[in-house]
Amino acid sequence: MLERIFKKHNNIHVSIGEEGIAVAYFIGNKIARKLFIRSTSDADTIELRKILLGDEEASLHLYIDVLDQTYIQRTLPAISVFNINKLAEQRLEKETIKTHLKSFLQVGRTEVGRNDWIYMFISTAFEPPISTWVKFFEEYRNIIQGIHFLPVELSTVIKKLRKNQVNSTNKLLKFKKLFSLFKNKENSGISTWEVLLTLNKSGGFRQVVFQNGRVIFTRLLNSLIDPNPVVIAGAIEQEIINSIEYLRRLSTKEKVEIYINILISNEIKKNIRRNKFNAKEVNIYTPYEASNILKIPPDITTENDRFCDPLILSLMHLDKKRVITVHTEETKKVYIYTKLFSYFLTLLKLAVPITIILSLIAVFDAFTLSTEMKNFQFNESKLLANLDSKTNFKANEQKKLGSDVNAQEVEEIVELYEQYKQYNTNPVKILQQLGEIRPDLAKVSRINISYQAPNLKFTPQSNNSYEKSLINKFSFIGRFTVTFQNYGSTYDELKNNYNDYTVGLTQVFRNYSVKVSSLPESFSFEDFKKALTLQIVIQTPTQDNEQLK
Repeated sequence: MLERIFKKHNNIHVSIGEEGIAVAYFIGNKIARKLFIRSTSDADTIELRKILLGDEEASLHLYIDVLDQTYIQRTLPAISVFNINKLAEQRLEKETIKTHLKSFLQVGRTEVGRNDWIYMFISTAFEPPISTWVKFFEEYRNIIQGIHFLPVELSTVIKKLRKNQVNSTNKLLKFKKLFSLFKNKENSGISTWEVLLTLNKSGGFRQVVFQNGRVIFTRLLNSLIDPNPVVIAGAIEQEIINSIEYLRRLSTKEKVEIYINILISNEIKKNIRRNKFNAKEVNIYTPYEASNILKIPPDITTENDRFCDPLILSLMHLDKKRVITVHTEETKKVYIYTKLFSYFLTLLKLAVPITIILSLIAVFDAFTLSTEMKNFQFNESKLLANLDSKTNFKANEQKKLGSDVNAQEVEEIVELYEQYKQYNTNPVKILQQLGEIRPDLAKVSRINISYQAPNLKFTPQSNNSYEKSLINKFSFIGRFTVTFQNYGSTYDELKNNYNDYTVGLTQVFRNYSVKVSSLPESFSFEDFKKALTLQIVIQTPTQDNEQLK
């Protein structure tokens, strides 16, 4: 059972677009199924339902690639870095519809004036096709781990491409390319942009522009439906040129370095003219070529693949860290519940060995205490048997010897025995009662039990008799060392626990005299959580001498 709870789950990554959804089902890091589904009808979702029902523990990750996404740049006051995100969240809630899926990204700060904060506000309406597919997945036991904006998460593709460019054979050039996104921090007069265009079957032609790894512009080119690859290539060229010119007008920097990466089908790739772009670097790959550069497992793509959906979803699976995660009200409740339950199970997993160790210690302590009690009972019965034997022996001797025997001495022995039986105290029962008082706080660690026998005084009377009286009545004295646990976080809590324990002692042993050592006046920080040692003395109450009848 525990193995099933704590095992690693498989993952299902889903890209939701205008044309349908692309599905990548991973068992471990190996892709098991790739699907494209146009609608939620029973006929279209047969294979998807088999996956969901066959692996109910697989986690779902949804990526939004629809046309209706809003990316708006906002400038916020130059307040503290600790408070700016709270202000951005308030502004986002105020400017967007409550039911929309929304979030924000911190892009940077202005370089002139007050150095205001620059944020990107991102939102999309929770309506078909997004709402349709979310409600479809909610019918199954698979947990939706998060809903993500695909244009934002495509920064993973840019980072991986930058790191693995095959034409970066020179180490110095490779180093410069790896840190090109941060070049503007060294030279405030230059702004570095990364342009990415991908062809996705679920959404269409997705164009995204990044600055410092943050999305600053995105557009879905769903109008490119001409079957002629030459026409489509020309349209892509013009769209990228228009986007760059638009961003140049908005840029606050005098110089801009542009890196373009296009992931497209081979037919379109052959017709794109690199010299049309005024960019520092232009890279055009097919999905298969890009997978080789990114070192993606070979079963993800093939040489004839036209679309990037499997490649992108594989990168999302391998790079677990997401930039933005949002939820609907329903998916958020389920996600939080499962997370809390997962944390509880993790704590339970850690608690099992600790509980076993504590149980073994408790069993050992109980066994040791039981052995000591049995030894004490044996010694007590042995002493009583010896006393009975001696008493009977003296009585028989008196009968045999008659008047020559000292009758007062024999009577004194008999009287002592009667007193012992009259004031007989069972030490085992006392120990048991002591252990039952606040067992969560106190544990008996040492025992010392002793008896004080009385002396008889014989006073002669005028009628040739004598009066008997006790000197130092019979008494039981038990000295116990108790380990007292300090579970409180303050001295007052410790004092309250101590007072509660002492009240319990006096109530249980109300027929005895009870003394308990007091608490220390103060504690050091290191010793505050350590167990305390209390000394407890329980004895029969001392009384004045009294006549014996």
